[in-house]
Amino acid sequence: MSFQPRAGLALTATLFALLSTGTAAAAIPAGSVTEFSAGIGGAAGLGSVAAGPDGNVWFVEANQNRIGRITPSGAVTEFTTGITAGAAPASIVAGPDGNMWFTESGSTPRIGRITPAGAVVEFATGISALAHLGSITVGSDGNMWFTELDGNRIGRITPAGTVQEFSSGITASSTPSGIAAGADGNLWFTERTANQIGRITTLGVVAEFAVPLANSAPLGIASGPDGNLWFTERTGNQVGVMTPSGVASEFSTGLSAGAALAEIAAGPDGNMWFAESGQNQVGRVTPAGAFTEFGAGITNPASPTGIASGPDGNLWFSESTGNRIARIGSGVNVVVRSPAVYGAGRVAERALCDEGSWKASLDIGSYAFQWMRDGLDIVGATDGAYTPLSGDEGHLLGCRVTASPAHQLALYSGLSTTITVAAQSVGPAGTGGATGSAGAAGASGANGGAGATGRAGESGAGGAAGARGAAAIPTTTAVLLHTRLATVRGKRFTIRYLAGRGTRLVLTVRSRRGQTVARLASLTTPKAGRGSVSARHTLASGSYTLVLTSLEPAGARVVDLIPLTVKNA
Repeated sequence: MSFQPRAGLALTATLFALLSTGTAAAAIPAGSVTEFSAGIGGAAGLGSVAAGPDGNVWFVEANQNRIGRITPSGAVTEFTTGITAGAAPASIVAGPDGNMWFTESGSTPRIGRITPAGAVVEFATGISALAHLGSITVGSDGNMWFTELDGNRIGRITPAGTVQEFSSGITASSTPSGIAAGADGNLWFTERTANQIGRITTLGVVAEFAVPLANSAPLGIASGPDGNLWFTERTGNQVGVMTPSGVASEFSTGLSAGAALAEIAAGPDGNMWFAESGQNQVGRVTPAGAFTEFGAGITNPASPTGIASGPDGNLWFSESTGNRIARIGSGVNVVVRSPAVYGAGRVAERALCDEGSWKASLDIGSYAFQWMRDGLDIVGATDGAYTPLSGDEGHLLGCRVTASPAHQLALYSGLSTTITVAAQSVGPAGTGGATGSAGAAGASGANGGAGATGRAGESGAGGAAGARGAAAIPTTTAVLLHTRLATVRGKRFTIRYLAGRGTRLVLTVRSRRGQTVARLASLTTPKAGRGSVSARHTLASGSYTLVLTSLEPAGARVVDLIPLTVKNA
């Protein structure tokens, strides 16, 4: 996030009063299932699902050649325009560019990109014929990586659409299937017919590791909260886990026979969740290997297939036979303190979106912001600050924060409550002008018999009304004069601000988990205008948020916050 204060900006004492604080909703009980079918076309061939940056869940419809989107409340929209006939979308993931990327497993292999609004672009150049594309994920290098089941390769596509394929080091006819980014910065993939797990660096160097149980057909794979890679064994009927060094363990006790395990995903509760196509269930396994299976609420037949953590902190899965998208409660609430909007709520006066606080174990690595007007995204308003325009007057303003865990494929969204934008603050009309003075007496008549004395002149007309008052600017508070700051651990650095005279300020640092980890300075400004304060700290290298708080009679108010990066010497 970045904030852009304007030099010389005077801010009202109420400008950063807390206007909107979203209340975190109660967590849905673990295993509680809700199914959605309305709006999904018949025999869709539902498969992979993924959380989107827009706060919705996206899914593929292989049989109907569509990409679908479902809101947390269950409203479905399907998109077909721009998708080539016979494309057979297979897997989908949120890209680093704010769009969704998907594989097309049809006879002409392509990678597709769809915007949150549904605009599709397809890329085929550089992909070998008859590749039969499989799973897709995002790598630590900011590119999308995908598997080629028949091509026996791993592919990489940049956000601009440039493709490169890798085959060296991959066992012949191994059928690369699932793929996931590991906490070690590499990509990990299942080799279904070779009974192996593969690892490929972002430079294309491959290593392979055997799965202990022979002929287990590893299929789905995902990075776990423990830093290991977790995978399903389709015919082995087990869930496996592999360390970044290639050491594997397998778990089966408590798992139903004939489960036909499909995709697997990390949940916000610290466990792994997976689809059981053969038993119409969703399973959960702890890092220690303890299983729980959930079948209540899943209509038979269903054949759960794709599964992913949703933006609401629950798990979402597809039912390929039941032709439904379903939600299963994780039992936890990812949002501890909901995002909040700070501001006066008036045209031309800046508002801030605070990211709130999130469940600590999620290890949130970054936040993205989207401002909304009447529940719809404001195009281009993706900064942590927003200045309402005249067109916003009378409309509801809010923000959506998307939190991304540092080492897991998940996007969690939180909404602030909304505020109504008022008109720009202006002063009252000027008072009327003073009454004009009396006119001069008329001159005496000419001699020759004295003329009558002239009558007194009439009073002058009232003065014109005063001009309309200028915009009201009461007592000032403060704003930081940076969009971001970088410092070196243990070194002193300078923080510049703009404030009114006598403003009591406190500078603190928050971790990416929203916890206050340092208090840098507290002061009362000696004069109005620009000022600076020097601070020193012992923070570890990493990304933080620098928070400026104003201590006012009504209480402490956060008045500005910017990204702070700490580097090693």
